[in-house]
Amino acid sequence: MLDTNMVIGLLKGHAAAITLAEQSGFTLDKSAVSQITRMELLGYPNSPMKKTGQFANFWRPAKYVCLMNR
Repeated sequence: MLDTNMVIGLLKGHAAAITLAEQSGFTLDKSAVSQITRMELLGYPNSPMKKTGQFANFWRPAKYVCLMNR
């Protein structure tokens, strides 16, 4: 499950996020994000990533996870 900060780091091309992803064998099609992370990213202030469609391209192969306490 990807954390909001990790997603932002990957989308912005931060070396630490990319290195961590490479070392862990990260692939987006085998990853998941919570609905909360998705909402946080869509609400990220003044994000040029929303305008360029970078978020939409990122979400396409990812799985969404609904976290509920029953």
